[in-house]
Amino acid sequence: MVLPPPWLLPGSAKRSDLSDQKRPRRLGNLVEVASQTPTSFRSLDIPATSPDIRFDPGDDVVQQDDLRVVDVTVLIEKSRWRVVTRDAFRALENEILRDRSSAERHAEVAYRCADALNDLKHVVRRLPHLEDYRALSERLLAVKQANVSLHATVERLAPLEMNVVALCAQNQPLDQLLVDGPWDPLRCQRFRVQLRRIPVRLEQAHVKHRSSEHPFWKVQRIR
Repeated sequence: MVLPPPWLLPGSAKRSDLSDQKRPRRLGNLVEVASQTPTSFRSLDIPATSPDIRFDPGDDVVQQDDLRVVDVTVLIEKSRWRVVTRDAFRALENEILRDRSSAERHAEVAYRCADALNDLKHVVRRLPHLEDYRALSERLLAVKQANVSLHATVERLAPLEMNVVALCAQNQPLDQLLVDGPWDPLRCQRFRVQLRRIPVRLEQAHVKHRSSEHPFWKVQRIR
């Protein structure tokens, strides 16, 4: 069931009249209360209304428009500030990262310098041993040079060694003859004569060829 609005009901006009009648009473009561309060405009001798101040219903609209414009400008400024703040924060963060990376690089360089200093201290501690090593290296160089000369001498002696081996091979039957055979003075004398005739050379006889002479070569012992 739908009820009609209250102003269409019967007796609404009377009620409006009654409300109008009651309004002055309420206003009067408010005036009385205001007169009784010590902080009223009358007690402070301040007029309730100024003759220069006039009420204009359009002022509320203008004030609301101004408030809206102010709110929009504040929002725009806040958004701008947010963008600027975000960019500044990013730039600061990038700068911090760069500083951190540079600090890490400097720390690595410091660690390397510390390691190099420790190595240098170790070398300084071993300086006496290094001096001994230098003396030993000089001696080793002299030994190497002597070794080179010895190698050259050995190379020169190599063909002589081969000749010695060949002579030993040639003298082997003589050694066997001396060791195995019985001792015979006549045989030893002949062997000595053969050794004396070594070496020999052939010379052409300085004689005239005759029909009765033999044209052979003569062998003469070298004295």
